[in-house]
Amino acid sequence: DMRNQLLEIVDAVYTPDECPTSLQKKINNVVNRFIYQQPVPVTESEKVRAFHGRPSLIQATGVLCKRYRPKAVVAEYVFTTPCLREVPSIVLKLVDTHDMFSRRDPEEPFYCSPEEERAYLLNADVVIAIQAAEAEHFRELVPERKVVTVGIDYEVVTHSQTDDEISRNVVLVVGSNYPANIAGLKDFCEHAWPLVCKENPGAELWVAGKIGEAVSNEVPQARVLGWVENLQALYRQSAVVINPTKTGTGLKIKTVEALCNALTSMSFCGRS
Repeated sequence: DMRNQLLEIVDAVYTPDECPTSLQKKINNVVNRFIYQQPVPVTESEKVRAFHGRPSLIQATGVLCKRYRPKAVVAEYVFTTPCLREVPSIVLKLVDTHDMFSRRDPEEPFYCSPEEERAYLLNADVVIAIQAAEAEHFRELVPERKVVTVGIDYEVVTHSQTDDEISRNVVLVVGSNYPANIAGLKDFCEHAWPLVCKENPGAELWVAGKIGEAVSNEVPQARVLGWVENLQALYRQSAVVINPTKTGTGLKIKTVEALCNALTSMSFCGRS
């Protein structure tokens, strides 16, 4: 089903095992495995690298480049950039970073050192950053590469009317049960929400989506809404929408600064 959905918007879909490798290359692979014994991935971090940069995917990239002769090739996440080594030099090579993994907690599976991330990035000609602040960090890490950001093709609502008394007290969070979302909301409920409730006893925390798993029964003045069909209506019912994440992929905002500004300026807070 997913393949059929993809084929509605792209010309072709391949997986690594669908790209035939020449007999000579297969022989070379077997010989290389005997001569250059690669350590078996043990840690979660090593498994992440081994999966995203696996030989079958790298070889498939080379096969498809010969077949289609592309103008540009995009690697998703820095861990797949070893595939770009199989791309001809005349082809533009880009990496869509999604996140800067060397700034994550070293205990996380997707963490890599600045030296490792730099080595990954150097496989590309152009680095695509998710937002301006992260782009500056990438420019410091790989000054010899072009770093760009891209816009979001989405209508932005700059203000919303919340005349209803209930709406002026609602803090909304929407999200999936992605581990980074869960961790961020748990921290917010433990450290920040008690301060908001103290400032405004009428405040309510509305939680939409599977992220509601992070909200325990002990969290005061919280409503777990589960799956919500119409988010637009829900946003309009809220005084402020928060994104309490410390790490994660996707579009980031300056969560602390933005949240503080919102909480101190919205009418539900009462005072700074």
